[in-house]
Amino acid sequence: MFLVNLMGYITNIDIKAHFNLVDMYVNDPRFKKYYDQHGVGLAELLKEVVQEEIILNIKQK
Repeated sequence: MFLVNLMGYITNIDIKAHFNLVDMYVNDPRFKKYYDQHGVGLAELLKEVVQEEIILNIKQK
């Protein structure tokens, strides 16, 4: 899986690492604050959506 990291570079990332990385959206107060400033619960929603998309992509392979 390829992702564009924060610096705009394309990065090859392991699926399991990506799945766990999005936990940061709710577990790191800086990320949670950033996403939840636009609506309470958005950090959790984003985490769930990204992880569900990863699961669906795995099942399709």
